[in-house]
Amino acid sequence: MEEHSIQNLAGGRSSLSVEVVCSICFEDLGNPHSLEARSFSNKLSDNNDADVVRYEDSAEKIESSSENEKNDNELTSLTCGHKFHKKCSESWLKENNTCPNCRKQVNPQRPHTTPVSRYISLSLVNNSSSSHWSERERENNVRVIHLDNGNIHLDFSRCPTANDNFIKPFILQYQEKVVRMDCPNSHITVMTVKNVYRNCPYIQSLDVSHCSSLAKRAITKLVDRCRLLKHLNVAYCRNVGDSCLAQIGGAPFGTTQGLQYLESLDLTDCEKVSDGGIYPLTKCRKLSTLRLAYCKRITDAGMSRVLPSLEMLKQLSVRGNSNLTNAFIRSLLNNAPFLERLDMVTCPRINGHTAASQLVRQKHSLNEFLSTQMILSGDGIQGLKNRLVPL
Repeated sequence: MEEHSIQNLAGGRSSLSVEVVCSICFEDLGNPHSLEARSFSNKLSDNNDADVVRYEDSAEKIESSSENEKNDNELTSLTCGHKFHKKCSESWLKENNTCPNCRKQVNPQRPHTTPVSRYISLSLVNNSSSSHWSERERENNVRVIHLDNGNIHLDFSRCPTANDNFIKPFILQYQEKVVRMDCPNSHITVMTVKNVYRNCPYIQSLDVSHCSSLAKRAITKLVDRCRLLKHLNVAYCRNVGDSCLAQIGGAPFGTTQGLQYLESLDLTDCEKVSDGGIYPLTKCRKLSTLRLAYCKRITDAGMSRVLPSLEMLKQLSVRGNSNLTNAFIRSLLNNAPFLERLDMVTCPRINGHTAASQLVRQKHSLNEFLSTQMILSGDGIQGLKNRLVPL
């Protein structure tokens, strides 16, 4: 429940007190129009005296409302003591067995389901920028984006404290409609991944970075049941290692068919990944973005084995790898014909100037190059091309 009060408006003008509201319909327990008054009062705190005139007009409308809605304001209290409109509570208890406020169980005979749609009002139809945030969404910063064909994008990236219990009702609400989900925070565990592969078989993009408990078993199930995955982000998941990538690639020694449609894979700071782990990725022929930043166990040999198979590779990051040498650059020159972006910052054994000259001369699609010695993009790439003497 909530309590709002407006006092001493515009230097001592009449004030209105909005008392406790029903947490189900968000209307005043004593006045069905209080929601209008409350939303109007929020404007007063930010606007000038002209708003006060509109507020007084609204107050007159509230006072002049008829009394034929008294029956709608009949109150009832649950076993925990919290009060609600009788009609609201009856409607709520048809779908729930807990109090909307304290979540104590009030009807053990009825199974509990959480109607997430009650407080999901953000709708970006066809990726439109128009949106409306409900009160709970403003608090939790959850985004439910409605895409084409009825598909759903669940975005928890602005909810740094979202955990498994918070995310689960959203997954259960939309289930097979979910095609993209972003929940990059350290509060989630492998349980969120389980809920995804159990309920969202058609998901195409999943970001579970920072999930410290993610390991082989969950990856195996995810790959086996969500075969349409195109984008997978497991950055900073310290338990993701070679055995996990065997499932993603669908290598002969793996137990899955692999992610044949995978286009983007982020393995940033997955310390257990080595040369043997990235080799199964040769099965992912459509892979265009591969991030191996701070995967310090990967060497020239591993990259030379995987690059020939990644013909669609456009973006590659090997940032923070002290094992890679100029041999990696030579392998890159002979492969990845469509390479557009290369990040090799803090790779001390690679000569950035030499690498830039060689790659810019041969990779005509390259438009961004990052190394410790230089950062080139756009005009910088073109300027270097102009300075190079043709072979």
